[in-house]
Amino acid sequence: MNIKFEIKNANRMAQALLNAGPKVKQQVNNVAKNNAEKGMAIAKRYAPKDTRFLMNNIITSYDGGDAVIHSRAGYSGYQEWGTRYQTGTPFMRPMLKDIRPQYMKDLENVAKGAFK
Repeated sequence: MNIKFEIKNANRMAQALLNAGPKVKQQVNNVAKNNAEKGMAIAKRYAPKDTRFLMNNIITSYDGGDAVIHSRAGYSGYQEWGTRYQTGTPFMRPMLKDIRPQYMKDLENVAKGAFK
């Protein structure tokens, strides 16, 4: 079960910046990577710690300009959303809520520098 979250406004801003030139593209990629690493650390803090398996299987990967925070634990979706038998213990959604303001601020700073 895969969980995929996107920050829509940030994706539009990042796409516009990626078209601004190679230096700006590198800055946008750096913003994505840095925030993904921060997001991974935050998700690990929110993850249940009973066996530490879920926490230890939250990883980041990079594909072009995309940074992905992913949990390799097969039960991640059930943990995030819950089941009819148990409530979930979200770890990705709270991480996104925490990381989004900084990510947007970082992208805005790149934009300010790119369009001076």
